Amino acid sequence: MNQYKLIEAPNMQSNTRKYLMSGTPRAELIQNGITYSNLDDLNAEIICRNEDNIQHFTVKTHLVDINQQAPASGEVPVTIDYMFSDKEIVIQMKPCADSVCFILPVIAAPSDKVKVKSGRDRWKRIQEY
Repeated sequence: MNQYKLIEAPNMQSNTRKYLMSGTPRAELIQNGITYSNLDDLNAEIICRNEDNIQHFTVKTHLVDINQQAPASGEVPVTIDYMFSDKEIVIQMKPCADSVCFILPVIAAPSDKVKVKSGRDRWKRIQEY
């Protein structure tokens, strides 16, 4: 889901783009050229609940590489809360190491409005397609 591999070349599209990014929201850390993400954590715990017509999903996870290995610096636990209502979507990542980023791929028109609430926002534009 987070790494494209050409396993069966005649039946797959080749990748010719410089940047290839997963379309899945995730917590991510790149250390020594290795990407660690919550997408690869096979032991993640997801807690679902509905309160006052708001759907809550709490994800308790760790950042690991594609081989289930933690970074050399040690285990990186992450908790992400997703809340969905008729009026808004709220995503909160509990404080963790400064080098951990929350990646939220968005496909939108330039005229679409986005409101971000945080004192620690670090936005990085990777590539415009």
